[in-house]
Amino acid sequence: MRRSKRVRAVHLLWDGRAAVSVQQPESIKQGVALMRKWWMAGVLMGCVLGFSSCATVKGWVGRGEDKDAAPAAAAPAEAEAGAVETEDPETSLRKVVAREIAALDHTSAAAPDQLVRRRPFWLKEYVEYPENSDNLQVEVQETESRSRPYIADVKVPKVRYSTRLHRERNEAANDANFLRDTGEETLTYEYRSGRWVRVGSLFVADKTEEKVSGEWQPVQEEPKRVVTEEDQPGIFKRSWSWITGR
Repeated sequence: MRRSKRVRAVHLLWDGRAAVSVQQPESIKQGVALMRKWWMAGVLMGCVLGFSSCATVKGWVGRGEDKDAAPAAAAPAEAEAGAVETEDPETSLRKVVAREIAALDHTSAAAPDQLVRRRPFWLKEYVEYPENSDNLQVEVQETESRSRPYIADVKVPKVRYSTRLHRERNEAANDANFLRDTGEETLTYEYRSGRWVRVGSLFVADKTEEKVSGEWQPVQEEPKRVVTEEDQPGIFKRSWSWITGR
């Protein structure tokens, strides 16, 4: 009797599970279908990433056919670098100074009436370098610094034409009375990373002349040519000028 009850209970339990399993096949199918979609999407994404990485690696490594051409292209650069290293520092410096002087002469010849701003004044100014760059006085000194193994001073004759200082821009623009300063300029250079860099200059005028009746004559009165400390603007004025550009 007890056995028959147990058998009946087992049948009932099995029928309940069957009923539950019968009630859930739609949700399970949907879940399986969703998982299949995500799985296929993951496979496709992996394929796309794999092909792109292969193409990238091919772009990096696949240039092996240009291995012979690369050294040939780099050869001129290496030769040029070697030429710079073996070139005498004074010779290379003379070439640099010659280029800079030629550029300044060209600029001055193109715009002799160019206005120059020296806060808080305005003036016109242009320069001339009368002598050939081959006659420059060059003094190169070797230092113990690795970042700048050489420093040099170059002295060049120079003629500067400039008007007097004016506080108003219009007054400077209308001023056509130029003064001629004849003297010598000292250019200071430092040798950095295989090239000469200009770091300063100082011009000392031996005489100052002005044109009178078409001829240059010594100036009777000493004109104001430099900005004194009293004329220099304060911090607030310099900041305002930097902001407004005036």
